[in-house]
Amino acid sequence: MTCFCAKSIARRQKKSTSPQGSTERAAHVGMCHKGALLKTTSLLFYHTRSRIAISAAIRIVTGSGARENGTGKELEFGIIGGVSWHSTKQLYEYINARVAEEKGGHNCAKLVLINVNLQDILDASDADAKGAVIVDAAIRAEKAGADFVALGSNGLHQYAERVEKAIRIPFIHIADVTADAITAAGYQTVGLLGVKETMEQGFYKDRLAKCGLRVLIPGQPERDFINTVLFEETGVGIVKESSKQAFYRIAGQLAQNGAECIILGCTEIEMLMKQEETNMPLFDTTALYAERIAQLCCSDQ
Repeated sequence: MTCFCAKSIARRQKKSTSPQGSTERAAHVGMCHKGALLKTTSLLFYHTRSRIAISAAIRIVTGSGARENGTGKELEFGIIGGVSWHSTKQLYEYINARVAEEKGGHNCAKLVLINVNLQDILDASDADAKGAVIVDAAIRAEKAGADFVALGSNGLHQYAERVEKAIRIPFIHIADVTADAITAAGYQTVGLLGVKETMEQGFYKDRLAKCGLRVLIPGQPERDFINTVLFEETGVGIVKESSKQAFYRIAGQLAQNGAECIILGCTEIEMLMKQEETNMPLFDTTALYAERIAQLCCSDQ
């Protein structure tokens, strides 16, 4: 079972006006930029199930003719960013670095970036109002010509189903991308770190569980602490050494409870935790998501 939402993509195929074609491209998960931008080569896997899923997604939108050299439409990605803008900056850099490495020259990704104001979401009166901000951004990305849409926030994927219902193009779910990488590595029990909604609500954990993963989360005091750090520190660009060490301690507790690896389930956690600083396998959702987006941007016939 692959967790790339192939079924939801197939449903959108019926509504999409994009021509169909045939593409096979191996998908590797993890960033491999030659410079110092990313150091997550330990997450580099070649995954048959991911390859099939990405190929299925690409076939829907790429068309039957060549897409390079001006003979066809290159794939364009819609990114909902600003949640926060610090992680959006990282995501943007990761994607373009990967595309530049793949294509060479002065190439970069063709992206539609819809940067929402995170403060508007935090100030919204209820869940419907918060979700409306994300849905509106997805619709704007589609109208701007995006072939796919991605959301640069784990926690705001609680509104993923609303987005999927509002647009005709495929939505790439960050939990599916993460689950593909973890199952490819052979892990079954994961520790999940993120904002409280991500750790506590079912929109993320249940999605991982459907991919065959057992999910462990920290205790209540630790969840409160993590949430505070992500909103009051990293969410506004602050990185404290004391918070870094606390995150590693919490990850160690999860490992003692049986976690085989740790999901950095908030796009800001990579500001605190690095693979080279721990022996515990870390799955950086920002890097994994960026790699999947870059692969789709680089796909050709």
